[in-house]
Amino acid sequence: MQYLLIGFCLLSGSLAAAAGVAARQLALSSEQRLAELRNELEQRDFSYVAAEHSIVSAKEDGGDLGEFELSGAQVEVAQALRSLPIGGLSQPLTRGEMVVLFQRLAPPSSLPKVSFSYLFADGEQPLRELLALLTGRKIGFDAALARADGVTLHRGNAVEVNFSDLDPFLRLALQSLTKSTCSKIVRSRGRYFLLRLD
Repeated sequence: MQYLLIGFCLLSGSLAAAAGVAARQLALSSEQRLAELRNELEQRDFSYVAAEHSIVSAKEDGGDLGEFELSGAQVEVAQALRSLPIGGLSQPLTRGEMVVLFQRLAPPSSLPKVSFSYLFADGEQPLRELLALLTGRKIGFDAALARADGVTLHRGNAVEVNFSDLDPFLRLALQSLTKSTCSKIVRSRGRYFLLRLD
């Protein structure tokens, strides 16, 4: 069964001058395929899933729709996003023959500077193991940082940077977080990251 994972805009009007909310979009050919990818979304950041599964050029953007006003969105899209918290995933929407899932993000304009801590590795497995401990609440992020050995797992202490200077996939992951929460696994520039918004 063929499927699509895309990041195209279903909004009217110009996004360049708009403000208010930001979102990412995932579109697939069936509810069944969406159910399969929902499991993957439990461990991997939305953009990571988009970059891995997309068969269209939007894979480079991780499904990013940018920042826009809800009043400029199609009614179903506005309703889906209005009630979502930052990082929340919508219920599937049927758009023609596709099934679409949205994730609400913090608008980039609300994050001129961002402070975060992070763990990174050259492979995904060390982070999968830590994510299982973090989601099971067996350890906290600070304890996870302490596990970094500098060989297979590296840490970055809290840094404050201009949001616009970050790699796009790190930016999108941070936009999906609320303060003191940990991201799912983010893939960026050949490395794998867990991020915490401080």
